[in-house]
Amino acid sequence: MSTAVNNLSFLLTPKSIAITGVSSNPEDLGSYILRNIIMGGFEGKIYPISQKTSQLFDFDTYPRIRDIREEVDLVIIANSSDIVIDDVYDSTRGKVKNICIASSGFAETGIGGLILQKKIVKMASEAGIRVLGPNSLGIISPSCKLNATFGPAVELDDNVGKCCFVSQSGALINAFLEYIDFYSLGVENIVSLGNKADINEIDLMSYYSSLRDDGKPSVLGVYLENIANGKEFIEIGTKFTDKIPLIVLIPSESPKTKEYIYTHSGSIIQRDALIDLALEKCGAIKVYTQQELFDLCLAFSWQPLPRGNKVAVISNAGGGLILAIEQIYRKGLKLVNFSTEIKRMLVTELDWKGKSAGIVDLGGQALSISYLKALDIVLGDYDVNAVLIILSPQIMTQIEETAETIGRLSRQHGKTIIAAFMGYKGVEKGISALSKYFIPTFNSVDRAVLVLSKMYKYFVNTQKDFSAVTKFSYLKPIEKERSSEILETIEKARIDKRYKLNISECSSILQNYDVNMSNIQRVGSFAEVIDFGSEKKYPIEFFCLAENKGVVVYRKDQAQAAFENHFLRKKENIGHRIDDHVVKKIYSGKKKFKITIVKDTYYEHREKGFSLRELSNLSFGYYFELSVNKPQESKKVKMLLPLSREILDWEIQKSKFFWDLGIKSIDKIRNVNDELVKVIGKIAQIPQDFQQILSLEVECIFEGEKVIVVDCRIELDMVL
Repeated sequence: MSTAVNNLSFLLTPKSIAITGVSSNPEDLGSYILRNIIMGGFEGKIYPISQKTSQLFDFDTYPRIRDIREEVDLVIIANSSDIVIDDVYDSTRGKVKNICIASSGFAETGIGGLILQKKIVKMASEAGIRVLGPNSLGIISPSCKLNATFGPAVELDDNVGKCCFVSQSGALINAFLEYIDFYSLGVENIVSLGNKADINEIDLMSYYSSLRDDGKPSVLGVYLENIANGKEFIEIGTKFTDKIPLIVLIPSESPKTKEYIYTHSGSIIQRDALIDLALEKCGAIKVYTQQELFDLCLAFSWQPLPRGNKVAVISNAGGGLILAIEQIYRKGLKLVNFSTEIKRMLVTELDWKGKSAGIVDLGGQALSISYLKALDIVLGDYDVNAVLIILSPQIMTQIEETAETIGRLSRQHGKTIIAAFMGYKGVEKGISALSKYFIPTFNSVDRAVLVLSKMYKYFVNTQKDFSAVTKFSYLKPIEKERSSEILETIEKARIDKRYKLNISECSSILQNYDVNMSNIQRVGSFAEVIDFGSEKKYPIEFFCLAENKGVVVYRKDQAQAAFENHFLRKKENIGHRIDDHVVKKIYSGKKKFKITIVKDTYYEHREKGFSLRELSNLSFGYYFELSVNKPQESKKVKMLLPLSREILDWEIQKSKFFWDLGIKSIDKIRNVNDELVKVIGKIAQIPQDFQQILSLEVECIFEGEKVIVVDCRIELDMVL
């Protein structure tokens, strides 16, 4: 285990804790934290730090952290921001492994606070100390009876489990504490990241991944206000989600949200669309509300994954059934078609009418015995992947008895069971009874179906190999000469402060990557113009690179007139040479499509005090789009680089890309898709080899089963 990961072990399950900012005043921040640590029953060593009193809560105090002779796994700093740096310096002189800074007044306050925050992290890092926060609520670890927060006091004895929860917001942690208390959900760790100056979600994902399989969390739920390092998140997240569900709530769509996030935690949040792509790429599950985040932490902790999307619904409420049918349709699930034997048993035991596939309507007067019979029969159907049980509390409904019946029966089967007990106070005892059997029970049908759909989505993700990034460009490793030639072209343009390459330069780069550019040719004489027009067939475009202008000609005589107009009359211009011209074939009536690759940058935030390296860390790298010009039914294919062949194929088929291009034969789609993917692989490799490229847009057509490039634009990163 690495030192960094080992330090996190001491952070999450410390055996010794020092707390600054404590005093005889019970309302001081440090005093709140110290009181929670003691009341939680922490059995390790506690070192209050105070120069004003010699004892607090029967513990001897220490004037300074460096005065503690023993090793200290965790120092919690709760002094005002102007004193924090002194506490950190003092920690570097002692035997300290980790620091948690509860104090606020850092990056969230602006450039001054950000500079102070960086100084603190640098000082701690040089001493080998990891920092949680600043602006952190603290840590809760029931396994070692630790509540090192200034949140509400919690009962830790009965809350040991395998769910982990990480949040940049202390408010969500406080709400989650009430949620786990209501459901009696056991947790392993709850960690408040605060401003994420050092320790972040990626560090914790790495730590949890490093644990033995029997020690790994059942699920990790996170609330984030940005992703600490875009490319690392995808790399670590891909390995993480192979074993552990990762549920992410990250508000990022509204511009106002982004503004307030900066004032809350000093975070620069990435673009919403790219966050979605990043989470999709690494197999994480994105949620949009606090309720979804909490509900999925509960469901993944308690239930096995549904191994398909076929759902059976048992209910005593017609309205509940209607809502379930609608939500199942909306969320991409399916109602199971019961087998002949199951239908026969339902008719015999429950007088089932069989009006709709996958539905068992017990009627409003159903008692617990009806639920027992229905569930026992339905769980016996091989095709049933999950069961949704709906209960509406009528006057005769046996709420607790039904819950107990469902719970006991669930132990005999290994299938996913989710319940919706429609109501609030009247169904609380039923929800509590089902919690003892680890059946997630919600007060509305929509919550229950959403949970089922997300669990199924994660199951589908586990069947994909997100880590298998295939280099499918079919190219040999780039030759030194080729690399040198392209690099020279790029750097010459950057030196000339020319951020757009001309069509000739673009064509040369693509040809170096074995992409067909035969429809674009640099010319050195009028004869070459005529030869090109004869070979490629008119119309063609005669294009001046120096002026970045062109003229379309449809016949040989027009080509001659264009040549004379464009070149011969301007030959007196210095630098206006014949080889500054290209000719391009114009394709009329062909459906065009674009391959676009753009670098994800955040240079606009430099004035906030962030270095280029820090802003570069936010980047997800390059994102890719495949789109049809003037689409009718197709949707853009969007992915982050590097591409996976398997997932790219799937996304292209799903997008109806070929349909909009008029290609509908299955055999032809198979052939042109293979050609398209080869070309995409070659083009996608270019910016990965040359990070100086900011964006690359290639316009193409299909000529038979061949991809022909008809235009190309490359823009350069002038900041890098």
